[in-house]
Amino acid sequence: MSFKIDEQSTLEFEYKQLLGRGRTSEVHLAVCTENPDLKVAIKHNRSDHKHVDEWRQNVEREISVLRELNTAESADWSLETTLRNRITSADNSRDSRSIVQLLSIFDIDGVPALALEVAPPSITEQTLDHYDLVDAMFQIAQATELAHSRGMALTDIAPKSKASRIRWDHDLKQIKIIDWHLTRETEDYRRRDLVFLGRIFFQLLTGYPTWEKAEPPVDYLPDRYNAYALDITGATIDDWIDVEIAIRDVIERLMYQDISDAINSSETLVSAMTTLKELSDLAKRIINGSSQATNELETMLQEVSNSRTLQL
Repeated sequence: MSFKIDEQSTLEFEYKQLLGRGRTSEVHLAVCTENPDLKVAIKHNRSDHKHVDEWRQNVEREISVLRELNTAESADWSLETTLRNRITSADNSRDSRSIVQLLSIFDIDGVPALALEVAPPSITEQTLDHYDLVDAMFQIAQATELAHSRGMALTDIAPKSKASRIRWDHDLKQIKIIDWHLTRETEDYRRRDLVFLGRIFFQLLTGYPTWEKAEPPVDYLPDRYNAYALDITGATIDDWIDVEIAIRDVIERLMYQDISDAINSSETLVSAMTTLKELSDLAKRIINGSSQATNELETMLQEVSNSRTLQL
């Protein structure tokens, strides 16, 4: 059975598969009957109608947050254009926007529902090489700072239960963060975001899950990265170990709240990750045989060490 998701559009869609179910909502993949290339994720209250009142509150929150963050991430975002153009625009910008895009708001049996861009698989379900991981960490830091700069905390990104909110498109090398109804607006939640990000980064980088109260075993980090160091032709192992130490430093400063140089703001995290991404990009160029990158890496490592931007 086909249905419309925008009163101003003639496009009709059909459900294809269930993508996920939460406490108050379900998400289905829907495909346009006229053009199968047009796909959306429909987020609506649960089919068993549990927690409808809570869903109404959640969807109002998600609409408000996505309107603000979608506009902040791209001034071109708008619900005023045609549905077809919104879907096409979301598809064309998948490689440059980290916040899932809101495409339409409509009703199902008198209850609000959302049409969203289709998000890629969870980042925790994929295997990323070192360079992709650093790039993903950098993008996550930027998206977090975007939300924090507007007084919003991601809030619920606990590695055990909600890390799946962070998605990764392997082909486009782009993250996508979903479920923005969970946001809160207090400094305590923003600080907790950073701790949880440290734990998620740790799990992504080592393959070892973290837990909620005890400090994770950060000494496992060098074991994985020594393998990458040995594979880099044209770079000394010592240079790459410096990059490894920088990676571990960022994670330690996120997770440990009692150290003097803890990362206590998203702006500081973005600054640290910007430096780390530049180091990683230089190392990747070295693999491709760039002697200039080798010299640039040595210079940058010395500058970072002198400035203590990262504790090398």
